[in-house]
Amino acid sequence: MESIITPEIVVAYSQCPRKAYNLLFTDKQGIPHEYITILEEEASKNRENHLKKIRGKHADVASYSPEGMHKGTPIMLEATLVSEDLQAYVDVLGIHVKRDTV
Repeated sequence: MESIITPEIVVAYSQCPRKAYNLLFTDKQGIPHEYITILEEEASKNRENHLKKIRGKHADVASYSPEGMHKGTPIMLEATLVSEDLQAYVDVLGIHVKRDTV
C-alpha cells in the first residue's frame, strides 16, 4: 500500500516525526484531545458558512471534478488535489480563464 503525504502528515511531522510516522505506517489512532475536537467542530461550522456565502454570491459554482477543470469551471468547491504521493485539500478552487482580447 502506497502512503500519501497529506497536509495532516506534514503538520504532524512538524510537531513530532514519530507522530507522522505512526500516521503513515501504523493503524494506531489514539484519542484526540477535547480541545482539538472543539477546534475541528468550529472549523467545520466556519467552512460551511463560508461555502454557503460563496454559493449565494456566484451562480457558476460547482463541486470539484476533473471534468470541471478541463471545461474551465471558474469556481469549484471542496477539491482534493493529488500529484503522485502528495495530496492537498482546498475548500474553494478558483480557475483563472485567460480570455483573448480583441
